[in-house]
Amino acid sequence: NHFSNWIMSRSEIPLASRFREVKVSNFSNIADMRNYIIDNIHAVRKWRQKGVVAQFKKHNFDADIMEFAKIGHGSLGGKARGLAFMSALLQQNPGVYEKYSEINIEIPKILAISTDGFGSFMSLNKLQRFAQNEYPDEEIAESFLKAKLPEWLEGELEAYLTQVKYPLSVRSSSLLEDAQFQPYAGIYETYMIPNNHSEFSKRLQHLIAAVKLVYASTYYESAKAFSRSVSNHQQEEAMAVIIQQLTGEEYGDYFYPAIS
Repeated sequence: NHFSNWIMSRSEIPLASRFREVKVSNFSNIADMRNYIIDNIHAVRKWRQKGVVAQFKKHNFDADIMEFAKIGHGSLGGKARGLAFMSALLQQNPGVYEKYSEINIEIPKILAISTDGFGSFMSLNKLQRFAQNEYPDEEIAESFLKAKLPEWLEGELEAYLTQVKYPLSVRSSSLLEDAQFQPYAGIYETYMIPNNHSEFSKRLQHLIAAVKLVYASTYYESAKAFSRSVSNHQQEEAMAVIIQQLTGEEYGDYFYPAIS
């Protein structure tokens, strides 16, 4: 019970109790015992992160443990707030996992870029004119793709992508997207990226382009038309971005969900 005693002294009572119930004789070799200990510690760390929106930090980010991380200190936007709420709700009601024990219930892993990333990007590249005047969607997209992400944001995305190898969905999460009245749901863009190129620089380039195009969709004609119809000023809108693990599996050369 050396491990059990050591863990109990650090107030990890459920984990220590679980280790106390097993004996050396339960394992065929030392490697199996070691894996059992690691797997249980890993499960506790994952459970602690459920329902938590962690601040993204390069030096301690763990893509396997952290289920919802946030870059920046601004708003998460409507869609990300809703997903964070659902994540917290599941963590507070663990009975749902027992009730449906044969189903793996989870929120796909998320990295949210808060609205201050959008604000920095707009200011750095002086793109505010697109909020005030009418431009074709193609011109807006082209200008945003040519613009440069702030160095701090590009650095965070680069650190994130070094740990993440699965396909990604890059989604909008504007301030007004899930408003109780007159929500902007379905107006902004979502981009799917396979995130499987052999060159890391290409994978990063695809992710950055997707983020820029979600930002660009803030000022597309469909969004402006909706704002006019509900008497909102487009200048009041701000965009957060969700980078989310795609739900699905590989089927031969394709990746898609079993049901949708």
